[in-house]
Amino acid sequence: MYIILYSAKRAAGATWLDKLISFVERVPYSHAEQLLEVWDNKTTAGVYGCHAARGGVSFGLVDLREYDVWYCPTAPGSMERFLGMVGRPYSYWSVLRTKLPWLPKIGRGVNCAHTIAEVLGMRDADTAGMKDLLDYIEAHGYRVDINLKRI
Repeated sequence: MYIILYSAKRAAGATWLDKLISFVERVPYSHAEQLLEVWDNKTTAGVYGCHAARGGVSFGLVDLREYDVWYCPTAPGSMERFLGMVGRPYSYWSVLRTKLPWLPKIGRGVNCAHTIAEVLGMRDADTAGMKDLLDYIEAHGYRVDINLKRI
């Protein structure tokens, strides 16, 4: 599957929260989604993932110029996990659990790293943060360019 990672350091629209997540996680990224389709203009893409502004797990559009694109193979059953997460709400509590995994799980809420980690079949997906996600993707996948060719 193709995964896009939002570059909090490069993106002009990065918020203070993006920069804080990137700083705390010690990675250049603050957000992740699954890439579904690149439009003909090569800058707009259809994505699937969990985003606070969209209220949770849903489909959306992004400007690819603010993201890096990666390829990572998925585990068996990923499509079922993918479809089963649509509609789950965004949870700032789940973001806290990425650094404090001993906190209790409350409700059905998820964050972007959790959503992608779940689809990839990562262990402990419900407490996966951006660093965990990036480490996994780097170990099992590779970067690609806007034409989805390996870099």
